[in-house]
Amino acid sequence: YITGLKYAYWGWNFNYDSKAGIKNCYELSIADIIGIDWCTSRKTTLGIGLGFGFNRVTSDEHMLFVKEGDVLSLRTAPENAEVDFARWDTWRIQVPLMYSQKLAGKFGFSLATIINFNTYSTATNRYRLDRTRYTETIKGLNQRLLTVDLMATIGIVNDIGVYAKWSPMTAMEQKYGPSFRNFSIGINLNF
Repeated sequence: YITGLKYAYWGWNFNYDSKAGIKNCYELSIADIIGIDWCTSRKTTLGIGLGFGFNRVTSDEHMLFVKEGDVLSLRTAPENAEVDFARWDTWRIQVPLMYSQKLAGKFGFSLATIINFNTYSTATNRYRLDRTRYTETIKGLNQRLLTVDLMATIGIVNDIGVYAKWSPMTAMEQKYGPSFRNFSIGINLNF
């Protein structure tokens, strides 16, 4: 049957591995705006969908994103600058492949592989220097076009659950910018 608005999740990213200058931040997604589910039994469902997601990372204190040629990196802000924020945002189209299993009543778990097509990415800095506020947006970043996430959720199937998600692929190749990995935990609605 046709589904809609499944796998809506919000969570906190925990970045690791080569994350110099990068802080933890958040993600938001509706991975299955429209999809198809197959009920293989009363308790088991397989599905595929199409949706979108957003991921944000921020820099450490007093750091700014800069782009030199094709490379995005972090630099220390000028000495007298007051940094409001430095963030890197990525929008993605998502294709989730889902497996849900009810264990007792509506309580159960779900496993998903989410294929991300990273379509648009920007880095934005806002800081004050000598009583003047500067806002810089850096476009044309070389994020990976395709990444894959692995997600597990436990809770009340087709309602609410707690998820853990691991992103084994880096958002950028090391030659183009920060090459950290992350995992996240949060709330998953209608999984």
